Amino acid sequence: MHPAVPHDSPYCEILCCWAAIFSAALAGGGVLEGQTIGRSDKIGAYPASRPFAPADLAATIYQSLGIDPATEVRDRLNRPVWLCTGEPIAPLFSAARAVG
Repeated sequence: MHPAVPHDSPYCEILCCWAAIFSAALAGGGVLEGQTIGRSDKIGAYPASRPFAPADLAATIYQSLGIDPATEVRDRLNRPVWLCTGEPIAPLFSAARAVG
């Protein structure tokens, strides 16, 4: 349940779920076509195989663009910030499977 939304609110059904599963369709950039990577439990609530996070998807996109995901940049106050903390999703680019 979302802490700012009362459980009896009509918006609770929409705002009170934090999905542990997401999908993405990728094409080009060296991605092999026709793959399904990962799987969920039988009700689609939690990963049943190695979970990939949004940061992993971002790292994959950076890598496909030829940018090292671990690149350090500086913000306006000259503090170090890394482009991404995720790891590229390697099975997208090879025949190796990460299904489980």
